[in-house]
Amino acid sequence: MFDNYDQCSAANERASKLFRADTDVGARMSFHTADVADLAGELAKYDVVFLAALVGMAAEDKANVIAHLGAHMADGAALVVRSAHGARGFLYPIVDPQDIGRGGFEVLAVCHPDDDVVNSVIIAQKTKDVHASGLRSGRAGDGQYARGTVPVVSPPCRFGKMVAHVNQKREEFAKAEVAF
Repeated sequence: MFDNYDQCSAANERASKLFRADTDVGARMSFHTADVADLAGELAKYDVVFLAALVGMAAEDKANVIAHLGAHMADGAALVVRSAHGARGFLYPIVDPQDIGRGGFEVLAVCHPDDDVVNSVIIAQKTKDVHASGLRSGRAGDGQYARGTVPVVSPPCRFGKMVAHVNQKREEFAKAEVAF
């Protein structure tokens, strides 16, 4: 089951109608109208949280949301953050991996695509000892990465198959009869 949270009830209604067109996927989706800053206990039940690119348009707002998630997500849970890199920052907010670290997460990887995918992706894991030991970057201690660095996957970061699948689904949804 996928729980989707958005502040905009109209956006949730449109998304719900769109996903109903695909009975397999639609059966696994639920939509909730809520501000992520108002969620607490329910965040601890998720193994993975995807943070959309437009949640918190200003850097400080985005950092506050990430800190809130860090305070309420379960230890070991994954956080996948959509960000931007370079000139793509004109379209979407750029997320500083250090803000993710300060929020209680260990940044595991950063992917800046070099193809037609606009958003970068930052993958992090909620750690219980990050606040006790201060900001941790990379995997200092196990020798895998030098302190202060995280692996940046760019190029080749290929999302071609995913993009092809999304385009196919877009065409299927366009052909489906959906009334808004």
